[in-house]
Amino acid sequence: MNSAIEDTVQNCRKCAEYQNKQRAEPLMLTVTPDLPYTMVGCDLFDFQLSKYLLLVDYYSKYIDVVELSSTTTSSITNAMKQIFACHDIPLRIRSDNGPQFSSTEFNKFCQAYGIEHLTSSPHFQSSNGEAERATQTVKRLWSKAEDKYLTLLNYRTTPLEGIKLSPAQLLMGRRPRNTLPASREILKPRIDNTTVLIQ
Repeated sequence: MNSAIEDTVQNCRKCAEYQNKQRAEPLMLTVTPDLPYTMVGCDLFDFQLSKYLLLVDYYSKYIDVVELSSTTTSSITNAMKQIFACHDIPLRIRSDNGPQFSSTEFNKFCQAYGIEHLTSSPHFQSSNGEAERATQTVKRLWSKAEDKYLTLLNYRTTPLEGIKLSPAQLLMGRRPRNTLPASREILKPRIDNTTVLIQ
């Protein structure tokens, strides 16, 4: 019976006319970097009448969100500079092809900071998937939260599935304090170098 159905569909002119012309290309998986903040995805999004810039580290899944006064390239690069001053300068930034990211000003910013800028296809935003997923995560969390930034801190301190370490631990080597009770031992940084000099 299955072969009869297949034959009917293959010989049907209407079916041939309306079938998908091209199959979707399989997604090329992005290799997880071996160091924190080597590759960062970025995205712009709106939430409750405000505009935000989101950066997500591909290694740790650590998310930074900055409210923007405007979505000009200079406003975006200033917000990025603030984040980079906290974490460090990534080797690569992945963004969509929005006008702010394809501008000459943004290219000059990336060159000055030694960042390789990778862009997703204009009609295929899921190739910037890490940032897109992070944006959806933030919007979902914020839509249920009274305090947006405390909710973001709680995300950063929650262990990732299958890893048992939080984004903050993967990025900073320590668990930041949030409103949950925690012993001093849990909050101590884990340092690989056992010879720490105290002067």
